Amino acid sequence: MSDETTTHIENSLKAPSILHTSLNISKVTAARLAILFYVLLALLSPLGLLLPPQWIDEGDAAGTVESIQANDTLFRVAIVLNIFGQTCFLLVGIAFYELYKDVNRLQAKLLLAFVAVSVPITIGMEVFHLGALHLVGDAEYLGNLNNAEINAQVVFMMSMYEFGIHIVSIFWGLWLIPLGYLSYKSEYLPKVLGILLIINGVSYVLDVINWIVFSQEVEMINTVLLIGAAIGELPTILWLLIMGFNLPVRRVRLWG
Repeated sequence: MSDETTTHIENSLKAPSILHTSLNISKVTAARLAILFYVLLALLSPLGLLLPPQWIDEGDAAGTVESIQANDTLFRVAIVLNIFGQTCFLLVGIAFYELYKDVNRLQAKLLLAFVAVSVPITIGMEVFHLGALHLVGDAEYLGNLNNAEINAQVVFMMSMYEFGIHIVSIFWGLWLIPLGYLSYKSEYLPKVLGILLIINGVSYVLDVINWIVFSQEVEMINTVLLIGAAIGELPTILWLLIMGFNLPVRRVRLWG
């Protein structure tokens, strides 16, 4: 075997596997993509995630069905917006990974992993919304069911979606913890924002535990967790939109 062949084999063995490769984009590009997709996520997610649950009234199944039927187009638009919003969330995770991987690769991988786990679960939960739409439609097999049975199944579908969102929100909190740490450590953002993001993430996680264990019966705990879950992301998004990232090379804003 020639020395050239031996050298080629050795280099191949030393090369990182495809699982450890990255996009190798510049930090400036990663910063701009992170801002762009984070802002889009902030715009799309409230419409895609928060509108449908407002139509649930477990004590009035018929009223819930009437709300869905009366807002059929809005309901379908909300599903599409949620799918696009979650796609933006995945792209946010990738952009932040590229931005922070040289600060702490393990924390950057954790950030991306939590995002990558939550996105398909959240999109998959839309099956319950589609199921509710199917039940209020004109499917032939529903002719064997009376209105009360159909209405009960619709409320069940909507409730299952809401339960699933509660569960997946634990990952919405977990990704903010490494994001806060990396932001604090890198100083690409003000340190106070990094601290607030960590508090925000912990509050999300505790809120899920509170919901499962205590059924959110302790009002004071609910209020504290609600405040904690709102103090990190919104200020960070506003800062990014106005001030951008303070990278070592220069300050990077979305528009220039």
